[in-house]
Amino acid sequence: MRYLLHRDVDGNLDGVANFRLPWSPLPEHTGTLVVEGFQASTPEAYRAMWMLLTDFDLTRKIVAPSRPTDEPLRWMLRNPRAMRITRQSDNLWLRILDLPGALTARAYDTTAELTFAIEDDSMCPHNVGVWRLAVSPEGATCTRTDMRPDLTMDIQSLSSLYLGGMSAAVLAGAGRIRPHRLSAVTDTARVFRVDPEPFNSFGF
Repeated sequence: MRYLLHRDVDGNLDGVANFRLPWSPLPEHTGTLVVEGFQASTPEAYRAMWMLLTDFDLTRKIVAPSRPTDEPLRWMLRNPRAMRITRQSDNLWLRILDLPGALTARAYDTTAELTFAIEDDSMCPHNVGVWRLAVSPEGATCTRTDMRPDLTMDIQSLSSLYLGGMSAAVLAGAGRIRPHRLSAVTDTARVFRVDPEPFNSFGF
């Protein structure tokens, strides 16, 4: 195992990676660099470390497991199609237990109001009902309401949206979100989606 450290102009550590060049007796398996871990707290450190990792002599292929699907590396390459995703898996699971507590504890990038219904939650029946969520960069409120909901979804879908990396349109296409007005799905996406997505290469 080899280690790569990156420091900023003041000498502060802002990036670390560990990688290996495994030996193989088979010619077709030689020249593969495996990036076991990679974290950078700034885009500058991210670019500098990938530039070094992709420039080793006699390296034909780089394998980097557990990377985000929106890896910025693709757009650093002269040929973006040279980067391929060969396997996908989820590494994080979240389930909302206290709906108003979770939604008011979360930060939001936009100012909006959304009324939604949770029809069933056998584990936490106190989450069932119609809720009015009002958000802004300054904070959020989430209270019960008698208003007609903009959409209906299950607690699993709301849990998927919570961290900001899931598309409300994808969930609606799968029938997990049922809109009751035309722009409800778009409005929901704007409330919950974040950019960059929560699992990215610039944060620990």
